[in-house]
Amino acid sequence: MCGIVGFKLFEKKKINPEKSLKEITNLLSHRGPDSKGFWKNENDKLYLGHTRLSIVDLSNEGNQPMESFDGRYVIVFNGEIYNYKNLKNKLNTKKSKLENISDTRILLELISHYGVKRTLAYIEGMFAFMVWDKKEKTMYITRDIYGEKPLFYYCENDSLIFSSELKCIKKFLGSKLEINNESMQLYSSLGYIPAPFTIFKKVKKVLPGELITINNEKISERYRYNDFSTTKSKENFSYDDLYYETTKLIEESIKKMMVADVEIGCFLSGG
Repeated sequence: MCGIVGFKLFEKKKINPEKSLKEITNLLSHRGPDSKGFWKNENDKLYLGHTRLSIVDLSNEGNQPMESFDGRYVIVFNGEIYNYKNLKNKLNTKKSKLENISDTRILLELISHYGVKRTLAYIEGMFAFMVWDKKEKTMYITRDIYGEKPLFYYCENDSLIFSSELKCIKKFLGSKLEINNESMQLYSSLGYIPAPFTIFKKVKKVLPGELITINNEKISERYRYNDFSTTKSKENFSYDDLYYETTKLIEESIKKMMVADVEIGCFLSGG
C-alpha cells in the first residue's frame, strides 16, 4: 500500500504550507517506506505528498507525485491497476516511453489521453487517487468500485484536504474538528461507520466507485461509475455452466493480481 495526501487553500491561512505538508505526509510513512515525495503549486495553493511501497517498477521513475508526459496532469495514487500492461495499446505514446514503467504511469497517460471518466471505465484494480488538471484548475478524487483503498476528504470554505488516513486531516485541521453524533449512533447500531460518514463532522469518505470533481473552490460533481443496475445477466445457467464460468473468473482474477516486480505470496482465509 502507499499513502496519499494533499491540500488546497481557498483563502489565506496563517500556516507554513510546506511544513504542514511534510508533517502530514510523515504520518503516512508506515504505508510507504520505499520513498517519499512532495509537489506544490504556490499559484494554485495546491500541495501534494506521497509515500510509496514499490510493487511495480522499483526505479525512481515510479516515484510520486507524478506528472504526465505533456505536463498537464499530476497524480498521487495508492493501489494497483491489474490490467495496465494491456492498456498500453490504448496509448499513442512512443513504445520506448512505455517500456518497464509503472501502472501509475499508464493510468496517468490514459487520463491525459481520454480524461478521467473514460479511463475509469478501462481500468481494473484496487485504488484511490487524486488527479489535478493544471489547465482547467480542476481536481478529481476517486476510489475503486469496491472501496478496497481508503480515501477521506474535507472540503469547506477555507480549504480542501484529502488523505488515505483520517489522522492527516485531524493534524491539519486541529481543533476545528468536531465529533459527529450521527456517526456515533451508526457505529453503536452497525459496529462500523458506513461511507460517506466518518467520526468527524464535515469529514467524509469517498464512496466506493465515486468520482468527485472539485473546481472553483467547491464540489461541482459527484459521479458514480459503478452502477451495476445496468449489468445484463444470463438466465437459466446450468450447473456445469456456472462451475466453468466461476472457475474461469477466479483464475483470471488471481492471475491479474500476481503481477509484480517484487516477491509475492498468497494467503487464504478460512472465513
